[in-house]
Amino acid sequence: MPTVEFEGHTFNVDEDGFIDDFKNWNEAWVRHVKQTEGIEELTDEHWKV
Repeated sequence: MPTVEFEGHTFNVDEDGFIDDFKNWNEAWVRHVKQTEGIEELTDEHWKV
């Protein structure tokens, strides 16, 4: 399974780059996605699940 290393965290991801288990989600993952997707500022819409 592919992994992503970011800010000292290792995240298992699927073949599309999505985190494999919501239990592993944390704010470091959010910062990783924000950076890789080129998002400058997160809005309330980004935090809706």
